[in-house]
Amino acid sequence: ALGCILHDVGKSQILDTILNKRGKLDYEEFEIIKKHPGQGHWLMAKHTSETTLDVIIHHHEKINGQGYPHGLKRDQISDNAKIATIADVYDALTTNRPYAGARLPISALTLMKEEMVGHFEQKRFEEFILFLGGRSA
Repeated sequence: ALGCILHDVGKSQILDTILNKRGKLDYEEFEIIKKHPGQGHWLMAKHTSETTLDVIIHHHEKINGQGYPHGLKRDQISDNAKIATIADVYDALTTNRPYAGARLPISALTLMKEEMVGHFEQKRFEEFILFLGGRSA
């Protein structure tokens, strides 16, 4: 649970002009954003558990290996990080951001299911949907 709370702590090291940019980030800006998991891991390394650090550094990994910072695939990513990834994407889609307005929950889940194939483990995604509906898997 602490990993989900602290997952983006590394963003504290990124300029607000990048974090709050309206519109699409350019290549260099996105490369800076991609450093926040490692920066968060570094910031918290002496202050929290390995489980929490794992979530902090791996919450942008995708099961297809296209994530960052390490390009890990399915079984290389912990269950905790897989769950945090889903929650992080859902939060990003359903919260107002400088670059995009908040989507309705059903719209966010539909986009995640249809347009983010290969990002999430299907079983974990289904469990997340059940959780949102007040049911357990």
